[in-house]
Amino acid sequence: MHTRNAYFDITIRGKNVSTQLAPYITSVTWSDAANSTEADSLDIELDNRDGLFSGAWQPTKGDKLTAKLITEHWHSEHERLVVNCGVFEIDETAYKFGGAGDSITLKAISAMVKGAIRREKKSRAWENTTFSAIANKIATQHGFGCVFTGDDVQFTRIEQKSESDIAFIRRLAKEHGHALKLGDGKVILMDEAKQDKKPSVGTINKNMVLSVEITDKSTDIYSACEIQYHDAATNETRKYLCKPEGVPTSGQTLKIKSRVESLDAARKKATAALRRKNKFETSGTISCMGNPHCIAGSVCTLGGFGVLNGLYAIEKSTHTTGEGGYTVSLSIRRTVNY
Repeated sequence: MHTRNAYFDITIRGKNVSTQLAPYITSVTWSDAANSTEADSLDIELDNRDGLFSGAWQPTKGDKLTAKLITEHWHSEHERLVVNCGVFEIDETAYKFGGAGDSITLKAISAMVKGAIRREKKSRAWENTTFSAIANKIATQHGFGCVFTGDDVQFTRIEQKSESDIAFIRRLAKEHGHALKLGDGKVILMDEAKQDKKPSVGTINKNMVLSVEITDKSTDIYSACEIQYHDAATNETRKYLCKPEGVPTSGQTLKIKSRVESLDAARKKATAALRRKNKFETSGTISCMGNPHCIAGSVCTLGGFGVLNGLYAIEKSTHTTGEGGYTVSLSIRRTVNY
């Protein structure tokens, strides 16, 4: 029988350094977020007892590195899984000296978060276009690809007001029910409602967890959304009450004002606003033995937790390999059915 194994394959400046680093690695931690409000990161802690990493092997801030999470014989004999973690840039180097031994931690963040797509603010109007077309054009302008899933949105006119390109896309994503992620050289926009309906990657039973904390709240939870919007066809202000199947039976009515193109657009925008407010009604964190399938944007099942059993969306995953083995910590929320 083969021994289970989990490790990160690491390339720095285009050179695979996994073999050279292996004797010095204390731990590697990869954090993967489903939404771009938090950048993906990779931390590599190294034993610096020989002073190599503060001398001849000293890394340079700004160096590009790539990483892959690899598991062997993890779930079954002869199984080998490879998860591409992405491209990162060393942003910070932390040195520790002392009685416990010298060490260095390379702190890297997604290489896409430091470019002009985030820095440069622009003001411009977009006319007779769609959300996917805007995302594709902006991505192309910055040399990135674009992935867009879910229903598109039509705009007669939409203004980008002193916003960076990514801040503008994030605003549209938030208003129209999409999660935005920058990764693997792509601007990725995922329909959150469809993401929540993905098949579960597996069940996490109570006897498998190292720790778990889940909160079920009623504060700031809504049972309906009333949207007031301007009907361009009739030049009138209208109201629409959105109460999709699956919303909480009790709670306040969320009230919003917005410019939309049609009644259908008003319904979709109101539904997105409800989801945004209610999706963390039941949420928490869980730590357990590592599972390479549990990555941000996927869905898992909780079992053995009584009324808390069911499907949960993974908002963030943090995978760690090292002397303590392979573990994963997840930020989760119960899936929403509307």
